[in-house]
Amino acid sequence: MICQSSFLCGRAGYSPKRRTIGVVVPAAVLNIRELLNDRVQSRKEIETTTGLSVFGEVSLKPKELKTNILDPQSRSFITEQFRILRTNLQYITAENREKGQAYLFTSSTSGEGKSFITLNLALSIATLGKRVVILELDMRKPKLTKYLGLTREKGLSNYLAGAADAMEVAQKTDFENLFLASCGPIPPNPAELLSNGRIEALLATYRDYFDYILLDTPPVGLVTDSLILSPMVDACFYLVRHEVTVQKDLNILTDLKKFNKFKSLNVIFNGVNYRNSQEYRYGYGYGYKYGKGYYG
Repeated sequence: MICQSSFLCGRAGYSPKRRTIGVVVPAAVLNIRELLNDRVQSRKEIETTTGLSVFGEVSLKPKELKTNILDPQSRSFITEQFRILRTNLQYITAENREKGQAYLFTSSTSGEGKSFITLNLALSIATLGKRVVILELDMRKPKLTKYLGLTREKGLSNYLAGAADAMEVAQKTDFENLFLASCGPIPPNPAELLSNGRIEALLATYRDYFDYILLDTPPVGLVTDSLILSPMVDACFYLVRHEVTVQKDLNILTDLKKFNKFKSLNVIFNGVNYRNSQEYRYGYGYGYKYGKGYYG
């Protein structure tokens, strides 16, 4: 027999089967990993499971960014995504556009980025010259006071207990037009405080003074606070985090929609790692690559 390729004939142990196995086995392992992964992987998965359209999405925060506060004037891709969220707010139906709009932010559990989203969306809105106040209503695990370098000496828990006035607890931040009503001293009974009627009065006062009121509330999958507050706001935003939110927690969203428990329910897909998502690699990935180079 005449050898057609001296390279192949001279290569000890060469086998086309081995080469095929070397390609097929790793691919199979990756597929098995995806099947066993119980975390939300794509926008399509959210929309198919819940029947809700994704209102907007925010990419994974860059590793080199050591703070949770983005520069609202930056031309970065992630900052532009917050501008898109800000623009989309104008399509939210409100009962009275002449008064300040109140929006609630929550999630299934902790670690899904609701405080990060609330803060940076508020900053983005404030750059337009709009007066914005954030209500730090996650009274069990408050984060925003620390992020903004403010104090919790007097805040919402004092107001709800009748020990402070509404405007007294709205602190100015280092950012123009942005205010924070901190949680105050952590109370033992947040849900009971929210049910005493004073929070409605505070929101009425703030609607007359501020253009936007953003409520950072506890995860609805853990406590009832968000359900108490939902009827008082103009819209609710539910955070789902890429590769963090458990798939079965999407059932919470489905339940909220089915029984109309949240007013004007919207979904924000947060922490999207475009490089790790097959969906974005073949579809939305174009926008990511374009955005990364364009926004610099």
